[in-house]
Amino acid sequence: MVRSLGLIGLALLLVRCAQVGVLTGGIKDTTAPRIIYSSPANFTKQISPQELSITFDEFVQLNATPATVRIVPSDVVVTAKMSRKTILLTLTGQLKENTTYSIVMNGAIKDVTEGNDSLYTLVFSTGSALDSLKTTVRVSDAFEGRPLKEAMVGLYDSDTALFPRYVGISNAQGEVVLSNLPQRSFYLKAAIDLNKNGIIDKSEKQGHLFEPFSPGEKDSIRLGLSIPRDTVTITQLKIDAPGILYAHVPMELDLAKISLNGDRVKAFRLNRDSVGFSIGKQASGFMVLQSGPQTLEKLISAKETAAKLTLSPSGLNHHGCLQVQCSDFIETLSPLDQWKLQGVTDTVPVPIDSTKVRDNRLLIYAHKLPAGQVKLTLPKGAVKGITGNENEKKTLEFVHYQEENLGRIKINLPPSHGTRLVYLERDGKEVAVSKVTFNPVVVFENLLPGDYQLVVVEDQNNNGFWDPINPLQHQQAEPVKRYRKFPKIRMNWDMEFTIEED
Repeated sequence: MVRSLGLIGLALLLVRCAQVGVLTGGIKDTTAPRIIYSSPANFTKQISPQELSITFDEFVQLNATPATVRIVPSDVVVTAKMSRKTILLTLTGQLKENTTYSIVMNGAIKDVTEGNDSLYTLVFSTGSALDSLKTTVRVSDAFEGRPLKEAMVGLYDSDTALFPRYVGISNAQGEVVLSNLPQRSFYLKAAIDLNKNGIIDKSEKQGHLFEPFSPGEKDSIRLGLSIPRDTVTITQLKIDAPGILYAHVPMELDLAKISLNGDRVKAFRLNRDSVGFSIGKQASGFMVLQSGPQTLEKLISAKETAAKLTLSPSGLNHHGCLQVQCSDFIETLSPLDQWKLQGVTDTVPVPIDSTKVRDNRLLIYAHKLPAGQVKLTLPKGAVKGITGNENEKKTLEFVHYQEENLGRIKINLPPSHGTRLVYLERDGKEVAVSKVTFNPVVVFENLLPGDYQLVVVEDQNNNGFWDPINPLQHQQAEPVKRYRKFPKIRMNWDMEFTIEED
């Protein structure tokens, strides 16, 4: 019996020891693999190698793609394979004389255990000297001003060259350093290379220096990137069932010359490049939208053609007006005495004075509309669209703002001889804009209380819009200044903000 108790006690002790003494694997490895040897050595001159090798201080894993392993300038093709702790590089093609080359491995080498990686560069020269110039480029969004990471930044032999002679990728701060450059002129271009083809496509966010420069003349350059406007192509067809077909349509296109299924249709423009078309009484099947030689097809299902109209609150509701958006162009309304409008808290009925229809929007006017939350109950069939479809019974809730609920601000601009566009943004979205030509004062009224950002655009072509880069015309994106230290808009306050002259 004593022996049995002893064995039980020993077993419990071992269990407790096992629970306390579990191995944790030690301190986590956060260090990237380190190069301990390379052949040829870094910065070797007067060589023209066909093979190179790099040995690390630990076992590594290789992710070799054209994006992660490249040679700059790209006169030859570089391929990589792994042998234990060593990466073997093969160059295919003919290296040029008296040229400094850099083999760049960015994201190609990781340690086996934790996946730590780094940027590795091996530099050599086919001549008797190493090029030593460098240029730091900082790229940002031309309108928003934020740094852009993973942008392809390259130096090109000519303005029309498709592939860069020297190339780098921007970091999280939008910065890239192009090193080991010769004393000669280049063209600078940058882009977010979405399809990773190494070419700047017209639909990609991009920036250009249209005049050549030498790295010896400029050691730091800032470049804003934007997407050139396509002024001729219709894209992005989207159905708002049952009655509206939305599309990206540049304002340069005449809506009167665009047909749907061979017929001219009603349409309204949401903004510079977005349009809503009336689908009409369309049977299920393919719709054909045509603009000149361009033809687009969009399938509408039987379920979509039979869908009930959807109604939703739209816009800022103030001065006794409520706004409703509909998923069809509005054709008729039922008698207003069947509609019910009231406050949410006191439930007191509010008489509707009148309504106004604008394409797919409904404006409801009631001069006794209280401030705060209100709700509108619409009976089935209150709104009938051009498709013949109607809404189900629906209750919509709104917030109605009276003058004392909103703010106002006066902005004093520095003197200027050109046209400027003054925007107010809230949560990254434009809420108000004013075009200023001579008067340096802008007043924005009926603003919701809260934080805003002020944006001032130099409207160089005086068209009332911010224009991005136009590579074909060698025109940069229009300059933008953002003022983040902007006063908070307060309810029922008249405020003033003065921009100091640069």
